[in-house]
Amino acid sequence: MKKTLLAITMTVSLVAAFAVSALADSETFIVSVEMPSAQSVNFIATEIDADGTWATTPLPSTTMDFGLLEYKAGLGIFLPDKYFAIDLAADGSGDVTNITVSYDDTTQTNPNDAAGNGRGGLEKKGTVKMVEARYQQADLPVGDLKAFEDADYKTFVSGDFANGGWPRIYVGISDGTVGEPFTSADAVGTYEGELTVTATAQ
Repeated sequence: MKKTLLAITMTVSLVAAFAVSALADSETFIVSVEMPSAQSVNFIATEIDADGTWATTPLPSTTMDFGLLEYKAGLGIFLPDKYFAIDLAADGSGDVTNITVSYDDTTQTNPNDAAGNGRGGLEKKGTVKMVEARYQQADLPVGDLKAFEDADYKTFVSGDFANGGWPRIYVGISDGTVGEPFTSADAVGTYEGELTVTATAQ
């Protein structure tokens, strides 16, 4: 009986000693970060292929070059193999509001003018459409598809983007839905103009 009691006592003592040695120290750290208030709007333009594939980096400049147009036999018109998106984002905590899009046809280059064929320039052949972009979700329509010459039909405010997304403007070339598409009646040459997007961070 004495031998059995001794064995049990020794076992309990060893377990207790091990439990004491396993105790850990701890410390609580305060984690802090500060979000700045919005001061300005960032305009981020990105090229998109006709199949919907986005370029991996934004445009390095403010030039949107659609390149050489291609004839689409099924439609009987000429279209580029790309279009563009302009994303608007505040540089801090706040909303982007009072968004307007306008086109200046007084500075444009329109080979049709020299040809005297009565055809329009990019004021009729360029298109814009405002949407609400959302992370990993489909865009939501906000504005109508408009030709450049009608791009200033509305001022968009922050309340137009109320589904957790941000303003995005698609810029393309007319397929005949609105405006005037490129056809064989248009003159050869480079068509250029200035599209201006204005917005306020608040």
